[in-house]
Amino acid sequence: MKESSKTWILFSLLLIVIAAGARLIPHPYNFSPVGGMILFSGAVFGAFRFGWVLPLMAMILSDLILGIHSEMPWVYGALAANFLLARQMLPRERRWTPVRLGSTSLMASTLFFVISNFGVWFQGSLYPKTFAGWVECYVAAIPFFGGTVVGDLLYTALFFGLALLWRRQVVAKESA
Repeated sequence: MKESSKTWILFSLLLIVIAAGARLIPHPYNFSPVGGMILFSGAVFGAFRFGWVLPLMAMILSDLILGIHSEMPWVYGALAANFLLARQMLPRERRWTPVRLGSTSLMASTLFFVISNFGVWFQGSLYPKTFAGWVECYVAAIPFFGGTVVGDLLYTALFFGLALLWRRQVVAKESA
């Protein structure tokens, strides 16, 4: 393995660990680096058999500090779906265009909203298990969706932008 490949993997792992740690810093509701972290991990480590392990472990460790709740399987399921989305939409660096990153981030935010809030309705006790209760659950979650979208877009741009800058620096050094 080339030295630049080793440092690329270490750099990518560091971004994921920083993102998971940033969950512990106070932030507005649903405005966190998790969405960007999952997309980045899926794009960079999606081809590896255990590409999902590091973000999963990072989430578990931070959730042990933040608190465990009954809807966590739905949250983790939504994150797994977004990991797979990134594997399909962002498999190669040349596909990391602003339009593709932005649209993938918006799809991921929406997928997370749909899956995690279904879990709140299905497993929780806040809403009746009726069609009206289901609609009420999603309507009540709309104010949180904005934070998810903005956070996912911002952190996706940040992680992928830093990665592209880093790669350009390495390529420039290797060709010099």
